[in-house]
Amino acid sequence: MNMKIVKFIGISMIIIIIICFGFSNETIYKNYNYAGESKYWLAKYDVKSIEKFTLINRLSSIISNSPKTKQYEYSCKVTKIFTITYKGDINDLYQKKLFFEYISSASKGSRELTFDTLPKDKVFKIQSSGEGNSIEDRDEIIKVLIKLDNKIERLSLQPVQ
Repeated sequence: MNMKIVKFIGISMIIIIIICFGFSNETIYKNYNYAGESKYWLAKYDVKSIEKFTLINRLSSIISNSPKTKQYEYSCKVTKIFTITYKGDINDLYQKKLFFEYISSASKGSRELTFDTLPKDKVFKIQSSGEGNSIEDRDEIIKVLIKLDNKIERLSLQPVQ
């Protein structure tokens, strides 16, 4: 077989592979941060996600070039961290009961702690991660409730740009 024909076939196959498989995926990284504070507390909520859209049935989609025949597979990995920090003296927390919660459009979480001994830190967290989870809107307001014994504080976390 002629070397020019072999080179032509080889280059053609590489181009076909690149067209079929090289331009079929899209990955979107999102990092949303929200923050707020009250008289005694600082609060923040961080959401990180990796969303992947993968074109399936690639060859028929490319041949027909019709949006109706293109199908995508979607996957999403999300990590969420909600953190509150007490602004007062750590001794104020001794022998107290702390309850805190957040509520967003996509998730909610709560935690309750009792300090029978002096806590080592003034920072408290709720962390979650998973696949296929929905995420918050970039510009939404996150509602927070913090109750230390009978003192209740409500916060609204605003988007941090």
